[in-house]
Amino acid sequence: MNIRDEIRKGHENLSKTSLKFLEFVEKNPWCLKHSLYEELKWPWVPWKIKFQPWPVYINQHVKKEVADAGISVFNLIKNIPGKIFNFDAREMSGYYEIPAKLMVNILAGTSGEHLNYLFGRGDFVYSPPQGFKCLEYNIAGNLGGWELPFWHSMYMKNIVTAKFFEENHLENINEDLVTVALRSHVNNLIKKFPHNTNEMTIAMVMAEHQDGILNSPVEKYSVSMYRQILQSMNLHGELIVCDYGHLKVQGDYLYYKGKRVLCIHENYGGIVPDEMLEIFYKGNLVINAGPLTFLMTNKLNIALLSEHEESDLFTPGERESITKYIPWTRKTTPCQTRYRGETVSLETFVLANKDKLVLKPALNLGGKQILIGLHTSQPEWEQEINKAFCKKAWLVQEYIEPSAYLFQEGEEGYGEHNIVWGMFVFGGTYAGSFVRTLSTESNKGIINVNQGADITVVFEVRE
Repeated sequence: MNIRDEIRKGHENLSKTSLKFLEFVEKNPWCLKHSLYEELKWPWVPWKIKFQPWPVYINQHVKKEVADAGISVFNLIKNIPGKIFNFDAREMSGYYEIPAKLMVNILAGTSGEHLNYLFGRGDFVYSPPQGFKCLEYNIAGNLGGWELPFWHSMYMKNIVTAKFFEENHLENINEDLVTVALRSHVNNLIKKFPHNTNEMTIAMVMAEHQDGILNSPVEKYSVSMYRQILQSMNLHGELIVCDYGHLKVQGDYLYYKGKRVLCIHENYGGIVPDEMLEIFYKGNLVINAGPLTFLMTNKLNIALLSEHEESDLFTPGERESITKYIPWTRKTTPCQTRYRGETVSLETFVLANKDKLVLKPALNLGGKQILIGLHTSQPEWEQEINKAFCKKAWLVQEYIEPSAYLFQEGEEGYGEHNIVWGMFVFGGTYAGSFVRTLSTESNKGIINVNQGADITVVFEVRE
């Protein structure tokens, strides 16, 4: 195998184990055969996932870096409504280009306490000169990647991974993401409803879900694990998986078949029936994340942080985190702004520097409509930039060249890939990561599952 020294160094920076895996493959070229990884399939999602056969291995130092990055940006974003806007719906409506009435509804019932309950996943790239940089952050109930504990098990059963673990006396020490999420729910409910610990029932709501039917291993595991967590804490209740239609509002409370429901974990992209929101407004229900999804998944949050990098609205520690983790990002509004110490006309600068920038819509998912300047012609760039400055609910972001690592490729081969890290933070606690990989030979550069990227797991190792 012809592996560049820079690639070996990149793997070694993740962990000595990561470098050992490359050496393991060199000694065992049969590991290059894609047919050995046929069992790496997961059918329980609404879209097709392609798994990259080789995992990522990180040591405890890198894990801390990943956790610090994910938690720091989570905390910055959840403080935006209060610190930058003082929860002023009119001001927020103007910046986010969201109708004022809708913004009022989004913010209704929101408090610092509620913001602390939220679940998020930040998408980061790592570049050696700059470290981890956050491209976007999704804070919602329907985050992709809940299957992570099952993916870990799936890889552990693969003949290549199992043999490598055995030869190097490794063990899977990753925390269980589902358990972290459910414990977060329990702890939040104890704080919110200290006198209702005898019936801590949660409803995980999904569209068109049949009552009493658990459709996937993740649903079955979540129900079982929630029961175990409550038993270990001498508490009572259950996790219900259902549609909104199976829940009933009675007076000021929400019920499922006579049992009071204290929390809704919604998988509807933020949509919650009005009568259930009324219960939330009265303080009798926790919702994760509900209408706040439309605000907290907005990519303009990254622009806001970048624009306030030197603002006294944030503490010195918070400003340091912005500088460390947030790439230069601006909302597409004609203005004078700062770029690396110089004052520039934003629109003029963006039109003239496409190779340094990425153009994104504020709310679209799946990598749609993203333009990477390096992979875009100048005429197309100018056309799309002009549209974005008219619409305003778009952003331009400094392009961060991600590090390259070696992964399996083709029927029997290997190649260099760029990766994006997905870092989970539940209620302010780091819960784990996975990565998406894309060959450096791709002419897209958009590392997203819906744009052809593969997924692989991150194993944390002790060294």
